[in-house]
Formats: sequence, C-alpha cells, structure tokens
Amino acid sequence: MIGRNVKFCAYCGTQVGSRVVKEEEYPSVEVMEQQILASKEEATDTVESRRLRYKQRGSFVVKLGNIAISNWKKLIELVKSKTEQVELVKEEKEVERVEEKKVVSSKKKKKNKKKRKGRK
Repeated sequence: MIGRNVKFCAYCGTQVGSRVVKEEEYPSVEVMEQQILASKEEATDTVESRRLRYKQRGSFVVKLGNIAISNWKKLIELVKSKTEQVELVKEEKEVERVEEKKVVSSKKKKKNKKKRKGRK
C-alpha cells in the first residue's frame, strides 16, 4: 500500500492520488485557425462600426482654431467680392461720364457751327 504523504509510486514512479497533474490539452491546428479568423472578423466589425480607422480626434484648441480660420477665410472672400463690385460700379460711372462728355462736346460743336454759319 501507498501512504497519503507519498507523491510517487515506489515501484513504477508515477504520481499518485489527488496530486496527479493532468496534462494540458492543446487545441488542434484547425481549431486555432478558426479562432484566429473569428478574432479578425470581430476586429474588422468593430473598426467599421465605430470608424476608428478613419476617425480623427482633435483637441478643443484645434477645433477652435479651425473655426477661426474658416471664419477669416469667409470674411476675406466677402471683402474681395465687395471690392470687385465697387470697382465695377466705378468703371461703369467713368464710362457714363466719358459718354456724357462726348455728348456735351458734340452739342457745343453744333452750337459753334451754328454761330459760325450765322456770322457769315
């Protein structure tokens, strides 16, 4: 008989009783491949659902800076468009003044011709 305090059999050398350590069972290659595929699919699903791959995080300061820059760009574009409109209006007025001067000068020439004809 083997006593309780003995870990190994005196005759064959095997472990005895409750202290016997079970051999760990390792999964087969097929099972491991299936687990790897499942974990890859799960990872792609979480990335696509949360859009983690394409998400850009910015701090408060960056967001505030982007807002300020966009507002300044809009303001500059507005000022440019207004100055272009003002320049167009000025050009139109100048064209009208030149036309009026031509009309006035042609009237003066006609009057001068009439006066010359009347003197002769």
